[in-house]
This record gives sequence, structure tokens and C-alpha cells, in this order.
Amino acid sequence: MTARRKHISRKTRLQMASDQRYQCRCGAPDCWLSVDGGWEVDHVVALALGGADEPSNWALLNRACHRGRASKTSRDVTMIRKADRQRKYHETGRSRTRKGPPMKSRGFQGWRTFKGKPVWRKGAQ
Repeated sequence: MTARRKHISRKTRLQMASDQRYQCRCGAPDCWLSVDGGWEVDHVVALALGGADEPSNWALLNRACHRGRASKTSRDVTMIRKADRQRKYHETGRSRTRKGPPMKSRGFQGWRTFKGKPVWRKGAQ
């Protein structure tokens, strides 16, 4: 169940921009883009991962850093999907690839068949 997002007013966005010195906070060390033209508000910790919808969890990102192939949003989606898979596994005890119950071992056998004859392993008698 995802929480409903709050509306962020223009005044709050402008205050955030001045607090960030109009710089992108995407986390990339080589990002120098300013948020003057196209900027968007992002949740530092995604709501689906337990983040709060509060100003302390908001950051301004340049539109190019927020969307796109290697963007923060795509990394968030990857982490959300992984958390969903882990949650499903812990609820059901079954992974996505396994179709049935786990295979059961026959236990330790004292011999192995070699050319049709039983041969005792060393120390098995």
C-alpha cells in the first residue's frame, strides 16, 4: 500500500532550491547541473521503501538526472522490485524460479554402484 503524495507548493520548491544553492542533489560526484530550468522534487528514500513524505526526505534534481536510463528513479524502481521479491519470498517461502517444494535428500548411502556392483566407501561400515 503506497501512501498518497503531498502537493509541494511553488513557494516550498523555491525555498528548497535556494537551500540547495540551485544545484542538483542526485548523488553523482560528477553532476554539476544546476536546477534553474527544469527541476523536479524527488524523495531521497522512496515512499515504497519506507521513506517519509516530508521536506526532510525531499531533494531537487535536474530533470535529466531524475528521469532517463541511469537515473535515480530507475535505480529506485530496481530496489523496489527487489524488496517486493524478498517480501514475497519471506511471506510464501518460495522463490520465483522454484516451481515445487524443495527436493529431499536420500541421506547418506554407505555404498555406491560401480559397474553394477555395490562398493563400500571407506569408513562407511
